[in-house]
This record gives sequence, C-alpha cells and structure tokens, in this order.
Amino acid sequence: MTVVVEDHGLVHAEVKSMEAMRRSGESHDRSKWGGSADSVIINFIWRQVQPAVTSGNGAHQKPAGSARKVHLQGNPRHYGRAIMFHPQTAERRGLHISFLGVDGIGKSTLSEQLVAELRGRGLTVTPVTWRSCLDADLPAWPQQALRTLWMDTFRLLFGGAVDRDEHVILPERYEEWTAQRSEDQLGRLRATASSPSGPLAAALVEFAGNVVLHAEVIRPALERGEVVVQETFPYKHVLKEYLLASELTTANANSPYSPEEVDFLFKPVEAFFGGGALSPDVGILVDGPVELALQWRLGQSGAVGVLEDLRTAGRPGDEGFIALQSASARRFHAFAQKYGWIVHTVRDAPVEENVRRGLDLVLAEIARARPSWSLMTSGTDFRAS
Repeated sequence: MTVVVEDHGLVHAEVKSMEAMRRSGESHDRSKWGGSADSVIINFIWRQVQPAVTSGNGAHQKPAGSARKVHLQGNPRHYGRAIMFHPQTAERRGLHISFLGVDGIGKSTLSEQLVAELRGRGLTVTPVTWRSCLDADLPAWPQQALRTLWMDTFRLLFGGAVDRDEHVILPERYEEWTAQRSEDQLGRLRATASSPSGPLAAALVEFAGNVVLHAEVIRPALERGEVVVQETFPYKHVLKEYLLASELTTANANSPYSPEEVDFLFKPVEAFFGGGALSPDVGILVDGPVELALQWRLGQSGAVGVLEDLRTAGRPGDEGFIALQSASARRFHAFAQKYGWIVHTVRDAPVEENVRRGLDLVLAEIARARPSWSLMTSGTDFRAS
C-alpha cells in the first residue's frame, strides 16, 4: 500500500484508500490522484510555523509553503487511526487578515482601504467585528450569545464602580441597552475605580465572546472561500482588560489576587490568540508613537474612548490613555515578534502616505500566503484564480 501525503492546506484529513471509498459508494477521481486502487491521499493544512513530523497517526505542523510528498509503504492498518478529511485546499480556503495596534493609530483606516482594494480586485471580502455582529442578520445562535457576552464585558469592567454615590448599573436586555445608548453613557461617567475582579473577569468574557465569534462567524466565512478582515485583532481588548486588572491589583492592597496570579491566568489566553485557533493567516501590527495616536484620536473625536484609558482604574483622560496604550504597545511588539506578525510603522505624515505604504506591505504578505491569487502591490491589477 502507498500513502501519499500532500501539503494542500487542510485543517484535518482522513486517511482513506480508494478501495475503501469504492466499497462505501464515495466518489473519487483516481486519475486526478494518480494512485492505484490501494493508494491513500492525505491533505493537510500547516497553520503553525513548526518543523514537519509525519507519523502513522497523522501529521504534525510544518512551515507554510514547504510542500512535499511522503510515500509510506505497507498495510494501512499499521498507520493507526484515520483523522477527519475535509476536501478543501489552502488555495480554495479563504484568508483571515487582522490588524493590531494602539487605539487611534490608524488601523480602521488601513483596514477599510484594504477591504475596498481587495473588493476592487474581485475578491469576496467580509469585514468582521464583534460589534457589527450584534445587529447583523445572524441566527439566534450565535447572536444572542454574542449580545449577552458583549454587555457582560462592560458590566464587569465597571463592576464595583460608583458614579454620584451610586453603583454603575447597566441594562440587562439588549433592546434596552441600545435604546439607552449605554456605551455612550459610560463615556460620560465620572466613576470611581472598579473592583479588581471586574476587569479580570471581563478579560475572560471577552475571550469567550471571541471564541464564539471565530467559530460561528469567521471560520464559516473562511470555509466559503471569503477573505475575512478584522480591523482590530481581539487580543487587544483582552490585553487591555488584563492590564486594567493588573493596575487595580497592584494599587489595591486588599485585592483578592496577586499580580503574579493575574499574569498566570493571562498567559494561556495570550498563547491561544498567538498560536491557537484564533490566530489569523496574516497579522499586521500597526505601530507608531502613542503620543501621535493620542493627537489623531483627539483630532478625530475630541476625546479618548471609554475603553481607551485607565478610567476604570481611576486614571481617566490623556494621562490614562498614554499609560494604558504605552503598556499595550510594549506587549504588542513582543506578541508580533513571537508569532511572526509583520509590522507597519506609521509616520507623522499625510494619511494617504501611511495607507499606501501599509497597503503595499499587506498585499505583499497576502501574495505570499496565496500565491495563486497573483496578487501584486497596490495600484496594480491581479486576478483571483
């Protein structure tokens, strides 16, 4: 018996001989496979940049782009249990692109321009944010869960906070949440600091919500062959909530948790974003001075957002923005280096200049990930094959 292992870009595969397929009535194209009646074809996707290891029970990860065939002789029973087969190659699968960076640094602008660029070149592009899914045309599952978890994140962030001698209380039902414009109301609060447990629990709920978002929205879109673009990689939000929890834990002598315990809890969550199922195919860190981001944010909206400073840790405004964003930027740099993200550094220059350089960088990375798309730099034509 011959087992042919081909790197075509699948998440999982099932070892199945042509003879077994014929007996079960499944269709197969022997001429396409180029094998005999006892041949087995295995297609794999290699999502992580790791050394290649193949065994009788399946295959481990290997660097993307290093395609090869492995021929194993003998009885298929010697190769152990088969794994699941999905007849979809990497080139037919969509592409997940996500941006990371401090608030106000230009991620949304670059993301919007990328979506327009790719659509103009004939690709089906789906921008995905958790917020947009709250009112999108989605079935009850996952939409109800996404709405509940979204509201719970804010409730936890402001857990224990007091505004005008009263605890901050937010609506329970989503219809009331939107009717009262609860997120806008939070931005106008002059509340005291939250309890240390609030932001820490919020980080875990934020993580849970993005697990649902990826499994129920992003992954199906990728399986349909779409390009999914996230203007903000959700690791950013979880990180900021973790940093808020760390700030409160350090400042509060009566905190129920030590900083070391908070760090211990966050590390596996961070690893799941970086090397687990939530990691994108193309990740871009949009980097630049935090002071420049603050300048742009104030010029855009006149004030920093409710989740952009340390207000729930008792440090609102510009100073809290600089502190939170600087701490985030340090972690972003380490994350990008560890998990192989590309870095686009913005300058104090016209928006068009920063966007054009960023687009060229991202399009070149997409071309490496999907070479059959014949993708060139921005301003040139390409076709999706």
